Amino acid sequence: ALGSGGTTTAPVVISTSNSSSGSATEQSVEIAIPANTQFKDENNNPVVGTDLKVEVVSFDARDSIAIQNFPGGFSPSGVLNVPGGGGNRSESDVYFVTGGFTSVDMTVGTTPIRSFNQPIDVTVDVDSLTVNPNTGNPVQVGDSLPIWSYDNSTAKWSYERVGVIARDSSSGKMTVQFPTTHLSWFNLDWYGSRCSSPTRLQFSIPAFAAGTKENFWVEIVHAGTNQLVTQWAAANKYVGNNEIIEFLRVPNRNTNNRIVQVQAKVYRNISKTELLATSTPFSCGQTGQVTLNLQPPFVCNLDVTGICADKSYVQFRPSFPLYYKAATSTGSFYRDWE
Repeated sequence: ALGSGGTTTAPVVISTSNSSSGSATEQSVEIAIPANTQFKDENNNPVVGTDLKVEVVSFDARDSIAIQNFPGGFSPSGVLNVPGGGGNRSESDVYFVTGGFTSVDMTVGTTPIRSFNQPIDVTVDVDSLTVNPNTGNPVQVGDSLPIWSYDNSTAKWSYERVGVIARDSSSGKMTVQFPTTHLSWFNLDWYGSRCSSPTRLQFSIPAFAAGTKENFWVEIVHAGTNQLVTQWAAANKYVGNNEIIEFLRVPNRNTNNRIVQVQAKVYRNISKTELLATSTPFSCGQTGQVTLNLQPPFVCNLDVTGICADKSYVQFRPSFPLYYKAATSTGSFYRDWE
């Protein structure tokens, strides 16, 4: 509750770990609002009311389903206020590696809140197994982690400041705390420059005869992790032995100006229940190699002939679409049969 003037009369702390679904391992976010904080609307006008509602959603950087909700993707069309130096060439040439992200929304009555008269503190948990791409190791206390906010007017991420990873004395979790005077999506992301050349992946499938192909689900991830390098780095590919596919806009250099290594992961299908192979690391402009040690596919020859009912001597052998499903598969596959 707020005072009659619409300001906090005492410090207010909201934490997602206080929810009924919270657990010791669940990623949480804490919002600390100091006393005498005035809430403002999108036009910077003070909002008067006594009913404050807060909605916080957090996303774990190592959760592949969660990162699909990342606004703008990990290879955004542009970002704002990018610090100079490192491997960054321009604000339209940036990639992200996320350490976690969160959305914070507040209303007083029915009015959405956009800003405050003084900073509030936001503390976000960081999964301790998240790999710092600048060191190649799991995050450590003292590691730097840039903080970004989402600019709704431009639909772009805007650089805020550098956060420092600490360890919470009560929970033992890794955290990053930062002040803010406005609300939005907040993103804890390392960053760097993207590759301007196509990066390729060549398949070696010794069991496949010439002309034999199958569908595989292919993902390009940061080496040693499961984190996609861009929102376009996952696709169903219909390939055979020695075929090459291309991926665009993969990472090139990080802020330490070091070449970024990526890997390909090849799955049986989009369900990702069967990992077939992981490539050796490769980088911008290179052709990575991946070998699939599979059993020779079952070959079935179909001979379809159409015959006119009243003129049996009129026959035709058409091309036709064919859907088929393996006995152990949950989905069907398409072939254009000729």
